[in-house]
Amino acid sequence: MDRRRRRLPGVRRDMQFVATVYEGKQVVVAQDPIGLGTEPIVLTPEGAALLGLVDRCQTMGDLQDQVTLLFGARSPAIDELEALVTELDRQLLLDSDRYREARRSFVESFEVAPLRQASCAGSAYPATPGELEARLAGIVASNGNEAAEACPLAVVAPHIDIRVGEAGYAAAYGALRGARPELVVILGVGHAMGSESFCATEKDFETPLGMVRTDTARVRRLRDAGAIAFARSDFPHRREHSIEFQLVFLQHVLANPRFCIVPVLCGSFHRELTKVTRASEISGVREVLREIRSWVTAAPGEVLLIAGVDLSHVGPKFGHEKDAQALVRESEAHDRALLEALLSGRVEAFWGEAKRVEDYYNVCGFSALACLAEILPPVRGRLLHYGVWHEPPTRSAVSFAAARFDALED
Repeated sequence: MDRRRRRLPGVRRDMQFVATVYEGKQVVVAQDPIGLGTEPIVLTPEGAALLGLVDRCQTMGDLQDQVTLLFGARSPAIDELEALVTELDRQLLLDSDRYREARRSFVESFEVAPLRQASCAGSAYPATPGELEARLAGIVASNGNEAAEACPLAVVAPHIDIRVGEAGYAAAYGALRGARPELVVILGVGHAMGSESFCATEKDFETPLGMVRTDTARVRRLRDAGAIAFARSDFPHRREHSIEFQLVFLQHVLANPRFCIVPVLCGSFHRELTKVTRASEISGVREVLREIRSWVTAAPGEVLLIAGVDLSHVGPKFGHEKDAQALVRESEAHDRALLEALLSGRVEAFWGEAKRVEDYYNVCGFSALACLAEILPPVRGRLLHYGVWHEPPTRSAVSFAAARFDALED
């Protein structure tokens, strides 16, 4: 067979490519959202351009011709290009048979595992119990040492890296010191989910502070209530930090060490923005939210709701042409409009604000907050913190907030 006619696999569609500065040089970092690769891959601009050509070309001959046009040099030998493609495939950047088999085995090994083990210990937070407790104590104490008020019905907390979102975590979890809920329903954000609305797992969660039990019976009730809305596999939970970060803080602040959880990742609702006026109008989602709300109303004070979310993501890293500095004023106005609608219980106004801007500011916590708004009975909401973290190398920024919701007095 003519080697020039050899078919080329494309680049994996789930890979994330971020332009940034590394060791003083402009680079592109390829990040694997499912964690098949152990480390991010740093590409030079030329390397990124070559990867783009591999993705666009159908055959090795096409690639040979395009490389010659792009770099204006001698036509590279087929042997050189085959070595390049083999190396890209070895690094699992390509949507090839090798990648698909590796992914299949990887997913299956997680699905049959009895525990969801901590994925961020040793990176985003300390891996040893003593160091982690000290770290969490320092963060929560930074919000003051006075006794917390009565346990709220729900809390909004960040899921941004703990190292840059300390003030938000301190505000959120300072409100929960000494609380004793029996059940905590955690609504996280499924960053690695597909088109499904929810992803749940029956696995117990393990952190450096011990194991947290998942209420498997309630997870099954949710799946039964809204089966069409759930992902078939719980694999998106494997590396998802939006629930993991909440767990370590909950383990630190709650006075009931035997609390159990219902961990639910929320997918994107943005495809529904123009079709409905609130989350409860989405088939499958409606039934799930109704079920969770029944738990809250049936056992006042025993069920705590947590939404682990971030807000606007602006700048080139997130698809904008403008730098974050040029966008944060308008993105903050959007965030605050969303928060005001949420805190005042105006569910359709919350949805309408996201629809108005067509999710231009990439609010990754929108779906989890939309669900929280539907689950809560009439409450009094209060904003505890609002912050923005800037990432200078990518000229981008992420906003986050903390809030609490309390039952209305009789």
